[in-house]
Parts: sequence; structure tokens; C-alpha cells
Amino acid sequence: MHEFDWTLYQQLFPALVGYGEASAQAWWNIAADYLGTTDNPWGLNGAQLDNALAMLTAHLQYSANILTSGEGAPVIIASATIDKVTIATKPPEARNNWRYWLLTTPYGQQLLALFEMLAAGGWSVGGLPERTGFRKIGGTFI
Repeated sequence: MHEFDWTLYQQLFPALVGYGEASAQAWWNIAADYLGTTDNPWGLNGAQLDNALAMLTAHLQYSANILTSGEGAPVIIASATIDKVTIATKPPEARNNWRYWLLTTPYGQQLLALFEMLAAGGWSVGGLPERTGFRKIGGTFI
């Protein structure tokens, strides 16, 4: 099981230190439920898993702070007018609810970037590079 490291968390996310260690520990436990610490579907292990857990902890803690402060969800300002005060906003563009949720905080954006970086290489099944290519009907390579 990956353990919460308060000292490292303080170094990585100084803006969230004011909420205290107990709060961060509680959110870490929830982040561990989301990502899984022993058998996770993301393919994370070791330092990558610790970093992902820390980023998700920060995302959860920051999101909770936004909700309790009454600020509402973060939005992108599309246009603004000064006289007669008009502000047009739009939500972050996302393909699914998971991405949308992660895009609502800078910490979630960091986690999403980590996931996308890890997924960019794809997976190779088999022992030979040729087996990762596309085949025509009959088994020959394109």
C-alpha cells in the first residue's frame, strides 16, 4: 500500500498546505479508492502511482474547497463587457465526464496530462514489432 507523505505533499502543493495534514490524508484515502493502489487499471506503479495519488488528492481537496467556499465550478471566460457588466463563460471542453471533472482544477489537469502521456505509446502484444502492425485479409502486412 502506498502511504501518504505529508512532507512531499507540502513541497508539491504549497497552496493546499493551509488545509492541514488530516484533510490531505482523508482525501488521499479517497484518491486511493479512485485509482487503486495494488491493482489499478491505469498501469501505474511505484513513483508514478504515488505522483498520481498526490495529484488526485490535490484535485479532490481543491474541488472540495471550491464547493465549500461558494465560488462554484471553474469556468473559461469566453467574453466580457465592462460597462453594464456582461460575462460569457463556457465549460471546459471534454469528451467525457471524467475528463471534464479533471479539467476543473489545475491539479486534475496535471493528472490528465500524466494519463495521456502514459497512454500515448500504446501497448504491444506479442514478441515481435511486426505483430503491432495492421494486417490485410490473409495475414500479410499493409
